Amino acid sequence: MARYEKYRGLDFELTSAVIRHTEGRENFVKEYLVRFKYRLSNVYERLLDEDDAGIVKAMVLGDKNSLTGEIKGLYQRAGISHVLCISGLHISLLGCGLYLFLQGRLRPGRPRDKFYLTRLPAGIISLICLVLYGYMTGMGVSIKRALIMFAVMAAAIFRLRGEII
Repeated sequence: MARYEKYRGLDFELTSAVIRHTEGRENFVKEYLVRFKYRLSNVYERLLDEDDAGIVKAMVLGDKNSLTGEIKGLYQRAGISHVLCISGLHISLLGCGLYLFLQGRLRPGRPRDKFYLTRLPAGIISLICLVLYGYMTGMGVSIKRALIMFAVMAAAIFRLRGEII
């Protein structure tokens, strides 16, 4: 275990620590996102075996700490290690899916209810949710780039449809 942790760049492990005093203002949004990420991580660990939980946490939460060296090596040798990183594909699937869901366009065969949103509010809510997801997963460079591209795409859709000037 010590060699593995040393390989990961960790020199020691702190257990049963208590924070007695902090300074500065608390960021409630980031604190909530960290707690939400921790809860999701626990759900994955309870429902899946250790290796599968590590893979899902890497793909969904951006947490690669649970991946074993063996799993990382398998993905690297297969040339698909990029799948373990949150990227533009993740952001675009999540953002477009949420955008269409909020508009009621993911319900085939059913008429649109009055509850669903028009393009502009659906786009704004989708972008806010994606930014929060980005912060929850660590807001890496690829996530920032994907968020910018999603915002540009949404703005282009609104502009072409005449919803914003």
